[in-house]
Amino acid sequence: LLSYIIWNRTRRYIAYLPFSLIGHVKTVYCPYLDHNLFDFLINLDPKYNLAKSFHDETISRSYPQFAHIPYEMKTSQPVPQQVHDRYYRRSALESLSYLMRRPQSVWSQFVKTERLAAMLARDALSRHPPKIWYLRNMLYVLELERLSNN
Repeated sequence: LLSYIIWNRTRRYIAYLPFSLIGHVKTVYCPYLDHNLFDFLINLDPKYNLAKSFHDETISRSYPQFAHIPYEMKTSQPVPQQVHDRYYRRSALESLSYLMRRPQSVWSQFVKTERLAAMLARDALSRHPPKIWYLRNMLYVLELERLSNN
């Protein structure tokens, strides 16, 4: 099961990040392709990994100031599709507005800002349900960039 998750779900999910939206970077690091990390993760007890405790504990240790914020409650009622679409469309529009207000001199050196802006505009203005799967990834990259500059 872990092999399936790593070679299918995880690989497809993270592949967009370094190869679709990363800007003018000479070397792209792909931590999930690191053999030592892979060997460590694949040999974890499946009960520990599949229960999401590894995920939650890693985040809590990395960001202790946010450890008090609860994770998603799987028992809550699903949100109606119209509310979901409105929320993501507004998120895309607000993200685009924020991006366009920033001077070009402070744009990310790791993210293709023009590509990100085009994708946000498409999702903010489209009549179809927004597909902002990339926004979380971009926040990860921008946070890593911010931390590396400190």
